[in-house]
Amino acid sequence: MCVSAQASFIVGAGTGAVGLAALKRARSTPHQWLALVPCFFALQQASEGVVWLHLNGGFHVTPISRIAQYTYLIFALVFWPAYAPFALTMSEQMKFRRALCILAAMGGLSVSAYNIFQLVVSTESPAVLGQSIRYGYEEGYRARLAYGIVAMMPLFISSLRKMWMLGALALLGFVVSDYLYNTTFISVWCFFAATISVLLYFILKDNERTAAP
Repeated sequence: MCVSAQASFIVGAGTGAVGLAALKRARSTPHQWLALVPCFFALQQASEGVVWLHLNGGFHVTPISRIAQYTYLIFALVFWPAYAPFALTMSEQMKFRRALCILAAMGGLSVSAYNIFQLVVSTESPAVLGQSIRYGYEEGYRARLAYGIVAMMPLFISSLRKMWMLGALALLGFVVSDYLYNTTFISVWCFFAATISVLLYFILKDNERTAAP
C-alpha cells in the first residue's frame, strides 16, 4: 500500500471538510459526537503527514517530528479505543443498545490505559517500511483483537440506519490491514478508517431525513 505525506494531507483536508459539514448539521442533536469523528481524523492524518515529511528528509527538526509522532500515536492507540464507543453511546437512544455501547466504552478505556503504558515505557521510533510507516507499537493478536472489538462492535449495535455498513467496511479494512500490513498496521488501518469516516456525513444525513416529521 503506497501512502505518503501528500496522501495524508489530502485525506486530512477531505475528512476535515466533511467533518465540519457534518458537525454543522448535527450541532443541536445527540449525533454531534459522531460528527466530530472526521474532524479528529483530519488532525491525525495531518500529523502523520508531518511524520512522513520528516522521514523523507523534508526537514530535520526533531521536536516537531516527535510532537507529530506522538500526536498520531495518541489518536491511534489512546483516543480512538475510548472515543469511538463513547460517541456511539451518546448517539444511541435505545436503552439496551446504549447499555451495550457503555460496556464497549468501558473496555475501550482499558485498552487506552494499556496503550498509554506502552507509549510511556517504549522508545520506538517510526520508520518507512514497504511504503508505509512502522511505528513500532504493532502489538500481538490479543491486544489488536481487543482494540478491534471495542472500536467496532458499537457500529453493529447502533440503532442508527446504515451504521452497520460503516461497521462492515471498518471490519474489512481492519482484517485486510492486519493480514497484509501486519508490521505497519497502525498507519494503514488508521488511513483506511479516516477515509471511510466521511460516510458518517451521509449516514447522519440519512437518519436526520428519516427522523424528520
